[in-house]
Amino acid sequence: MPMTTDALNTQTIRRANLDVPQGSNLVVIGIAGIVLAVLPALLLVLEIEPSPVALAVAIPVAWAVLLGLPIAHLWSSVLHSRMAALRNGLRKVGGLTAEEDRTSPGRVPWMEAWLGMFERGVYTVLIGLAVPGGAAFIAIWVALKQAEGWTVWSKGTTYGRAVFLSELLRTAMSLAFGVSAGLVMRALLAG
Repeated sequence: MPMTTDALNTQTIRRANLDVPQGSNLVVIGIAGIVLAVLPALLLVLEIEPSPVALAVAIPVAWAVLLGLPIAHLWSSVLHSRMAALRNGLRKVGGLTAEEDRTSPGRVPWMEAWLGMFERGVYTVLIGLAVPGGAAFIAIWVALKQAEGWTVWSKGTTYGRAVFLSELLRTAMSLAFGVSAGLVMRALLAG
């Protein structure tokens, strides 16, 4: 009876005694990022008086875009380094499919940074101004980003699943900043 792809990958990893630890920096940056992303919500808890409309829009957008930039960039860098370690380890033990081995994912950090700033700003405005269809736009945007890696992660391999989850985690960080800041904007505007 032939082995499933999942069983084959698990067996390959065990045989090679391959373990790619998540790394303490991934945990620290991830936790710090989430805490900083939801920090604007403290404005709601502290019942801070609403500011003029311009500030009610500008402050949450600046929070999501500018503070989100270094956090999301570090988060992405750490995730990428973990993916590279996994890929190299799987390559050494023959744990990559021929297609995965042939097509190494490249990284253009400045492009990721600009895309993240754009996303966080758009998420903040869509949520903060309660734009009709905003949630649908966000869902479609996330789906399009995930579809990019379809050829890699749809095969059900260990590496493919890791690519999918890594991209999902990068997107989640931008969502955390954008949605949190958008909710604060909405509360400030309603105040």
